[in-house]
Amino acid sequence: PILRAQSLLLRCCGLHPEHHEAWDALGLALLRLEDPMAEAAFAEANGLVPGNYDYALRRVEAAWRRGRGVEELARLEVAGPADPVCLTARASLLERMGQRNSAIDLLEAATAIAPDSVTPALMLAGLLTRTPRVAEAEAVLRRALEMAPDHPRLENDLGAVLMRRHKHAEAVRVLEAARVRHGDD
Repeated sequence: PILRAQSLLLRCCGLHPEHHEAWDALGLALLRLEDPMAEAAFAEANGLVPGNYDYALRRVEAAWRRGRGVEELARLEVAGPADPVCLTARASLLERMGQRNSAIDLLEAATAIAPDSVTPALMLAGLLTRTPRVAEAEAVLRRALEMAPDHPRLENDLGAVLMRRHKHAEAVRVLEAARVRHGDD
């Protein structure tokens, strides 16, 4: 079935090359098959919607799997040295390369440039929780929730950070409010 889906997606992309969703779906199918063309499909989607964090991060994933992390890092440095999407994608690569502090620096820059963007805030908080800087992760999540107050993952991650910081009563309040607002799914 996945090969049939891949064939149909290729046809769709050929007929309607302006449909970024089709390029993304093709990239996901190719990535699942470990096909090296996944990176090119994500590049098409990313080129059509440069501000899409998901497309940029999937392109990074595809490049990383092909052993092209260094090349992708260089491309991103040139493509958008001050663009929050490029900074976030670079941070993803640097984390994979074991350069967590550099990744944190880039995500801090991305959240400063685009404080209303959830993706860099979530990634920054996630990296901070893997360091002794858990209190900073809490602050990042609280700021992000001010911009996106009904975002279920932000609420969930804040609850998890609060539990880790032994703020159990507050964590329960945050998580219970999220459950009521978003359901049990």
